[in-house]
Amino acid sequence: MANFLERAARIANNPLAGQDAQFSVQMRLDLRTREVSATGFDSQVLPEDDWLTMAVRMRPIIFLENDPVSVKNLTTQIEREHVLLRGQLRSARSGLAAWKRHAFVYAGNLGGTPPSMASGDVRRQMVKIGPPGASPSGVPVEGLATDYDYANTYLNAMVWHSDTDKSIEYQDAAEYMKQHYRKCAEIRVLSAAKDIIPPLRRWILDARSDGHDF
Repeated sequence: MANFLERAARIANNPLAGQDAQFSVQMRLDLRTREVSATGFDSQVLPEDDWLTMAVRMRPIIFLENDPVSVKNLTTQIEREHVLLRGQLRSARSGLAAWKRHAFVYAGNLGGTPPSMASGDVRRQMVKIGPPGASPSGVPVEGLATDYDYANTYLNAMVWHSDTDKSIEYQDAAEYMKQHYRKCAEIRVLSAAKDIIPPLRRWILDARSDGHDF
């Protein structure tokens, strides 16, 4: 318990804690058809060092399931040892599972296998925007990878340790895709620091204030 609370407190003290990852999208409106399309896109990737310590501290809480301070194990232990609290933390476990499944960003190739490119060639990238929690209209998500997939690959290849297969996947990617991997890791770290860890920390501190001894 003390380990979790110490990690959560240090994460909360990071200047980026409580912030959302940002994208910049330039839009164009066709006055005749009223169609809105994206004409410019900047992923606004933050310097990795700005969020790196948060990523390291939250790894056993968010990204591991068998660690004693993982959301799954910590909440299960609290409910097992405190009968009056049983069932109260089920939403924390299900919420984390839903968070991992949820796609903040999809990425994939919608136009078949692209041709090889020579130096100086230009390839068009398309960005489509959908409402929160949904994919853009008309875009099939089958076969697309979510930001969690890219984040997991990057963090395991370049941050926590050097997983061989994930390192090869990242190093073989084009430079613009490497930027996407880094952005996805940033998205997940900032989101966990804002939406997952603080509510559990507050619940534990409130339960202690109510007289529960843990």
